[in-house]
Amino acid sequence: MSVELVSKSKVNSFNAGLHMQPHFQKVAKGGEDAASVSENVLAVADGVGGWAESGIDPAIFSKRLCKNIDELVKKSENYVYDPKRLIIDAVSQNHETGSSTCVVVALDKNKPLIYTANIGDSGYMLLRKSGLDLI
Repeated sequence: MSVELVSKSKVNSFNAGLHMQPHFQKVAKGGEDAASVSENVLAVADGVGGWAESGIDPAIFSKRLCKNIDELVKKSENYVYDPKRLIIDAVSQNHETGSSTCVVVALDKNKPLIYTANIGDSGYMLLRKSGLDLI
């Protein structure tokens, strides 16, 4: 007879997908925005369109930023608890010319907590069904 032990610890994770809908004038190049989706971290970067006036594609910076976020989150779970450090490290590793807003929301795996960081004028909204407790 075998007995399977089931952990009673709660594991939180996002059940998310990603679909980018660029402005109709920017569809050909895929838009200027980027996003990163992982089990416990969501990030959105909105490339600053003003760079186009200088001949620089604003999408390159925002896409590299989100790629860096993906790579850093895969390397260390500690970024879940410090999204500000995640943004700082992702920007410091981004050698592209440009800028973007950035919003990061990270979900603690075991506690009913989220950690967030935001740079620029983008934001996020947390919605849940009425009457649902997080615990």
